[in-house]
Amino acid sequence: MATSIIFNKLGRFEVEPGTTILQAAQRYGLFLAHDCGGQAQCTTCRVAVLAGENNCSPMAEAERGLLQSRHFAAPIRLACQTTIHGPVRVQILLRDEIDAELARASEAGPVLPAARQQAVAVLCASLQGFDQFAAQVSAYDAMQALNRFYFFTRTVVQQGGGSITAFGSGRMTAIFGMSGKIRAAVLNAVHAGREMAKIGLELNDYLSRHFETELPFSAGVHAGLATIGMLAFEGERLPVALGRTLTYARELRDLARTAGAALLISQPAFAAVREQVPVCRAFQARGATTVEHGLVFEVPAAHHGHGHHNAADFGAAAATPA
Repeated sequence: MATSIIFNKLGRFEVEPGTTILQAAQRYGLFLAHDCGGQAQCTTCRVAVLAGENNCSPMAEAERGLLQSRHFAAPIRLACQTTIHGPVRVQILLRDEIDAELARASEAGPVLPAARQQAVAVLCASLQGFDQFAAQVSAYDAMQALNRFYFFTRTVVQQGGGSITAFGSGRMTAIFGMSGKIRAAVLNAVHAGREMAKIGLELNDYLSRHFETELPFSAGVHAGLATIGMLAFEGERLPVALGRTLTYARELRDLARTAGAALLISQPAFAAVREQVPVCRAFQARGATTVEHGLVFEVPAAHHGHGHHNAADFGAAAATPA
């Protein structure tokens, strides 16, 4: 008796029990890459089993070893190795030839971690007005100023175990904690933000002396879940983080600018570092689109004066937001 397989967003098809997912796709003319010819030597035929996992054949050692070597986990299976014995629903993961070509380029290089969701700390920073500054000075001077900012910020990010995932026009984003240990990652992100604020002050001394202008520095740090992955093509590797946590950090950076602060951290970030960093003030975030209703905390630049409170002093306020 025939059974059915649903290829997500492509349709429902009848097949005989014992048919592999790859054979089913080929029978009905669907695109499903299979570079190794179905020998479990590549992962281009990978699919996600969305429903009916119990109707799929058990994973053989060859399939299990290959998927583990590429950091793929359930519900991902190799279509060439998976036979079906009852109704299933699957999603083809390499949807066209471009997807397949990118996968081939990735598999040709060192094995990369699979995309995943995990808790990270995100630091977003900017030099306010850099675009206008760049338009008013020579191309050389604009790049020289940007290079100074990049050199020093890159150094402090790397010292804290972070990775810069975006940089340009006086803005940067860095991710901390991609290898785990979120509490240490938050502290490293906050320390990096404080060092960057100090760098911003020093850069403005330079800009004031040579160009009679200043570019106020602002930054935000937030901790939360993000989608973490790696872009890879022809030897290039670029860590990437996606999701609301990054949006929140960017909005904290912008809020810092309007509040006249160099560095703001979110309440979740504060909870991880409350005993370890000084705090200038705490106030209610208002007007942002995704910043949760709660307190945000201003943290001073590194080695920036005296008379600041320790973050622990704000513990009671954080527990009961205004």
